[in-house]
Amino acid sequence: AGELVLSHWLSTGILWEDIRMRGGAYGAFAYPDGLEPVFVMATYRDPTPVRSLDALPSALKKALETLPDGEELEKAVIGAFAKETRPRTNPEKGFSDFLRYITGIEDWMRKRKLEAIVAMDKNTLKRAGEALVASLDKAKYSVIAGNGQASASAEKLQVPLQDLPGA
Repeated sequence: AGELVLSHWLSTGILWEDIRMRGGAYGAFAYPDGLEPVFVMATYRDPTPVRSLDALPSALKKALETLPDGEELEKAVIGAFAKETRPRTNPEKGFSDFLRYITGIEDWMRKRKLEAIVAMDKNTLKRAGEALVASLDKAKYSVIAGNGQASASAEKLQVPLQDLPGA
């Protein structure tokens, strides 16, 4: 639950301000994958992906220094809760139910997650952030972009450029 609240707060705060407002990307977001030990931070329609390769982990580190409390934490909790409980279309409901069925996620598990979101405090949020920052040395990066930005990003990451099929 800490990662869910942290991801909402990052997406609507630090990432929005740095990646969207300063960097010019159309958007930036973070979210944990509930089925895998993965935390995603991403941008889209980003005119400066090379800059974002540094900005994303920096945002996570900055978050630890400026964790929300009081009213700001309450807003992050409400936002994360709302995202988890938002109305879904029939196809979304069907897909969610299918995923829950094949992965064994039961209603009591979902209820426990929502209760943990509502009970969120700054210390729990801090522990989630510290665990994510500690795992940054294992982070994997991908940039899907036009040749110029992709080449610059591959050079920064010191990896070979890979062309996608059909590109």
